[in-house]
Amino acid sequence: MRVALAQTDCALGEVDENVAAAEDQIKQAAAQGADLVVFPELSLHGYHLGDLKQDASVPAQDPRLLALSTLGADVVVGLHEHTSLRAYNTSAYYSDGQLLHAHRKLYLPNYLAWEERKHVSPGQHLRAYDLPGGHGRAATLVCNDAWQPVLPWLAVQDGAEVILVPANSAASLDPEAMDTGLYWDSLLSYTARMLQCWVVFVNRVGNVERRDVLGRLPCRRSARHGGGAGAEVGAGACDGRHRRARSPASAAVGPLGRGGEAWPDRP
Repeated sequence: MRVALAQTDCALGEVDENVAAAEDQIKQAAAQGADLVVFPELSLHGYHLGDLKQDASVPAQDPRLLALSTLGADVVVGLHEHTSLRAYNTSAYYSDGQLLHAHRKLYLPNYLAWEERKHVSPGQHLRAYDLPGGHGRAATLVCNDAWQPVLPWLAVQDGAEVILVPANSAASLDPEAMDTGLYWDSLLSYTARMLQCWVVFVNRVGNVERRDVLGRLPCRRSARHGGGAGAEVGAGACDGRHRRARSPASAAVGPLGRGGEAWPDRP
């Protein structure tokens, strides 16, 4: 299964504009053989929802979103989801014009510039789901969800062989106190190795509230500008007794769009 990581910026609240940009990325990825294109957290709305003058949330079944998965590849996009009762920070998986799975972010930060609890409700469920084409099972954890040790473990216990982690993470709040990139690298590597699963991480790029958003791609590839990369994941290599999926360090990476310089392989 070839996964394209669409590391993009977005326009706050401009859903049509962001959908159009996503269409271009998906077509580009599909032309290079991608089976799945994964976008960052809230890729269709932007992060600071409190700055919007009017609500731009959309239902997960919005026809514009369903249509994204008819362009040659499955798609995971981040959206401000509207329901009859509540709104959510959701990452939804679309395949062949249908909604396959919607994960509503469970752990919402509410400090400094991160005020998600003021604008969305926490999700109530975490479940793995079957990937189309017999590619195994996956689970989605949105940004801060991946920092809660029990959630990746629960996902794997539910059969997940691939964990998708869309994020909107700042490069650093205090570079002298915390290297956010190093934290993410350590966290994701630990998750992949200890749980013997694939971890697919894609973060937004750009500048939000005068803070640089961490521009880093997994699989030993780095970028500071919009674009993407691709990786082959072998979820089918896992069986029920011994989870033998390779770690992201051994993934085969190919460029998509304006990727960054390749990192040297490490043992």
